[in-house]
Amino acid sequence: MTAENRLHPLRFAVASGVFFANVNSAILWATYAAVTPTAARFYGCSEWTINQLSLYVTLVFLPFAYPAMWVLDSWGLRSATLIGTWGAVLGALIRYLSYLAPEKGRLPMLF
Repeated sequence: MTAENRLHPLRFAVASGVFFANVNSAILWATYAAVTPTAARFYGCSEWTINQLSLYVTLVFLPFAYPAMWVLDSWGLRSATLIGTWGAVLGALIRYLSYLAPEKGRLPMLF
């Protein structure tokens, strides 16, 4: 192997970070499916409205995929991973704050 193609152990740490960030994001959205009836009662809406959240994630993915690829190409893997992970943390925080919001403001806060 030449010096250019040397396998650095830090690559595995970065790959693990990306993996766990993606698992975290998937878990955040998958948790809605198991508690759809309870969440619908809590937010005072239909089960279909709760299920729409997972559909919106898929629709939002498409327009944000290209800027994400640009960030990955321009700023590098570390910055792109940090931006994506902090975005997931922000989404989880909004989800938690919707639990604390007054009853009429809970559902709009999720969307």
